[in-house]
Amino acid sequence: MAHATESFDYYIAAGDGRSSQYHAEVVKRPRIETVNLGYLLPSYTARPPYETADSDVAKTEAAVEEMADSEVVEATGGWDKVLKILKKTVLKKPDNIVFGTDWPMCPIDKHIELIKEMKLGTEMEEKIFFLNAVNLFKLEIL
Repeated sequence: MAHATESFDYYIAAGDGRSSQYHAEVVKRPRIETVNLGYLLPSYTARPPYETADSDVAKTEAAVEEMADSEVVEATGGWDKVLKILKKTVLKKPDNIVFGTDWPMCPIDKHIELIKEMKLGTEMEEKIFFLNAVNLFKLEIL
């Protein structure tokens, strides 16, 4: 049986023999609902370690990477759900979101599309794409 969508009863028969009857219960696929994150930032950031847990806020004060990866999109409940979670996160902590990818190991276009599709405006996109990283790592723009 390749894919069961409903629970069912079954038995095994061979020749004159037959097993007892059994019941297979089909359940919904598990989903990640809450992620607890702990952060230990490099000493040069002068920020203490902390933890966060929020089922509707993704990777607060972390890099926006993997959010557009197909496995994350599927596990989260689809592209629209990822957009909703990420937009809520960005609006809640706009100075704490940093764009990042595993490029060139992974395609970058979906990650850029994810940020652009939130329609946050140029100022917010600049924060995500580079200004927040400049502040986090105490860099100078020349």
